[in-house]
Amino acid sequence: MKGYPKFLATRADYEYVRENFPFSRWSKSWRKLVDGRWVWAETGPVPDGESGVIDATHRVAQGEGASLVQLERVEDANAPIFALGITVEEVESALEAGA
Repeated sequence: MKGYPKFLATRADYEYVRENFPFSRWSKSWRKLVDGRWVWAETGPVPDGESGVIDATHRVAQGEGASLVQLERVEDANAPIFALGITVEEVESALEAGA
């Protein structure tokens, strides 16, 4: 293999780039694993006349018609990090050690 891989598909791929490339290169891919585990999930409609909750983990979006729906930032059990069998702690530890 020449250069940094275009795609990282397995745990072994992530470990390979960590062991064979500088921190400035592999840290972006590893950071993406941790940051990419979050999704916005609909928790229900916002009652008429209310504006809903808006903060770091909540937002309001347009639903069908004129209705609003409440969204909450939640961890996605199907995120690539979990599918690869890598834990958040492993990634954060690797990033701290490499910095």
